[in-house]
Amino acid sequence: MMPPGMSGLKKTDPIKVAQRHQREIDAATAMAEYHAANAAELEKAARLKALRLANEAADRKAKPIAEQTKKPSKRP
Repeated sequence: MMPPGMSGLKKTDPIKVAQRHQREIDAATAMAEYHAANAAELEKAARLKALRLANEAADRKAKPIAEQTKKPSKRP
């Protein structure tokens, strides 16, 4: 007697095995794509941060020293 929910298919049914194998391949591919996209995003963020910091450093060097130490005026 078969347990409920079993439609008479064996665990080694070639169609089910092939489908399971394809799902495993698809899952591995999806994870690889996810990790590649994540790595690209991190590289982009690091590149943009380096550009921003270089820009800020260049701006600080370009300003006269008097402007760098000047405090903002307090408004009433």
